Amino acid sequence: MHAEAEHTGRELLPERVGQLLDHHDSHRAARRQAWRQYTAAEHAWHAAYECIAHPAQRSTERSRSRDQSYGLEL
Repeated sequence: MHAEAEHTGRELLPERVGQLLDHHDSHRAARRQAWRQYTAAEHAWHAAYECIAHPAQRSTERSRSRDQSYGLEL
């Protein structure tokens, strides 16, 4: 019934049903906003983690590429 009521113009529905649908819409909007904030924070956390957790790996890769350019291969 909710899905059918959502497809019906609010002016055609009883006032109480329209109020319930408005309330439901506001909850949906709040959940969407909370999800956007969560995913933005999660992306920021992953980016920060990558910078902190793997700096040695990046410097090792750089030193390997420098070692190869010296031509001192054994």
